[in-house]
Amino acid sequence: MSVAIHFARDYDDVVIYLALRRYELGIASRVLDECAGCPSGWQSKIEAGCKTMGRSFQHIAGALGVLYLPVEGGLLLVADDSSIPPVTRRHINSRGRASHSVTEKRRPLPAFAA
Repeated sequence: MSVAIHFARDYDDVVIYLALRRYELGIASRVLDECAGCPSGWQSKIEAGCKTMGRSFQHIAGALGVLYLPVEGGLLLVADDSSIPPVTRRHINSRGRASHSVTEKRRPLPAFAA
């Protein structure tokens, strides 16, 4: 079990921390969108600065196993591996690389004539 604590002073700190947490777990942004119940591409738009999290913050943080507590001057973020929900946990593999999307099925490669 791993626990990490981070103090975020502003919105940008929160976005950066959640992005780093996603990278640490090896979860693709589209997979996180599905696990958090957000529209496809939402996390990528947040990380690019095109959208703000708004209400989706709770869902994204929860899907990443990040607990949060408002404190004076900012937000205390606690990443706890034991609080990662099963729907997210199954997309984390031992190498820290993301697995494929929940709904995506890999298409077979086309057969080429020799």
